[in-house]
Amino acid sequence: MKLCILGFGAVGMGVVKVLSMKNDMLMDKYGLDISVVAVTDSSGAAVNPEGLDLQLLIETKENTNKISDYPEHGVPGLDSAEVVETVEFDCLVEVTPTNIDHGEPANTHMMETLKKEGML
Repeated sequence: MKLCILGFGAVGMGVVKVLSMKNDMLMDKYGLDISVVAVTDSSGAAVNPEGLDLQLLIETKENTNKISDYPEHGVPGLDSAEVVETVEFDCLVEVTPTNIDHGEPANTHMMETLKKEGML
């Protein structure tokens, strides 16, 4: 299963930390082969269709505070909407900072993902 994580603050990084700890158990117990193929933050994105190294994602964010500094696959300025539009993934984890009054940008990210998958 290919995951796309929009938002790599405390929650997004927490998701990656849990995946890095539980990935083997998820494969052994449930047959879930999970790879993170895209991650975004305010600096841009890290994208690799073959999967990103989870520990390197965490280290990059902790050391530079910019996921776009991810070695070889960092893309400065690539925003979440462009990632949703261009990257192939199976599951969206949407944890961007969202305005409580109108639900943006999360609302648009989720609606565009559903449209892309032919669900709307």
